[in-house]
Amino acid sequence: MNEKPIDIRSLLVKAASSHGHLCGGMPLGIRMGIAGLRELDMMDPSKRHDLIVFAEIDRCITDAISVATGCTPGRRNLKLVDYGKFAATFVDISNGRAVRVSSRRDARDAAMRYAEKNGWIRPGEQIKEFTDREKELIIKGYTEMPEEHLIQIRKVKVSIPSDDLPSRPTHIVACALCGEEIFDHKEIAKEQRILCRSCASGAYYES
Repeated sequence: MNEKPIDIRSLLVKAASSHGHLCGGMPLGIRMGIAGLRELDMMDPSKRHDLIVFAEIDRCITDAISVATGCTPGRRNLKLVDYGKFAATFVDISNGRAVRVSSRRDARDAAMRYAEKNGWIRPGEQIKEFTDREKELIIKGYTEMPEEHLIQIRKVKVSIPSDDLPSRPTHIVACALCGEEIFDHKEIAKEQRILCRSCASGAYYES
């Protein structure tokens, strides 16, 4: 029985609503998510209970990948590993299969060539970056252009500690300094005391 194809445009509407606006990262993230699901044979949502995604940037594509896959940080199946790259790795924890999907460096140029081929811009017309016109063409191009001109896919291996898997907390301790609870073995042993990371190494906030 053939699986129902994923409606990219419907997902774009949902992604834009979740993200707050529609930008070029939305179709890119959606198509990255679809590619990851396809490569792991998880196009059917009922097969995704063993899916974990590692997103490599805290920008728009991560919101779009979340919409495409259904993975979220709160469910512990969307992890942010901020390398500052438009890339994500999709892992099937039931069998260890994993693929890393990343945007092609020349994706914008490919989108402009696709726009010219389809008559959206004049032959040889130069479109300035970071303009509304470019945004329009990027969104349309990234939505429709051939996948091989937009992203690249390669098989990888990922080792995921048991404490990072989706599950109920099995380990909870209290920080010896601030007294707050620490979940999932994220504590640090320092000078024979159990400390949270902010007390051990300094927090990102100040009282």
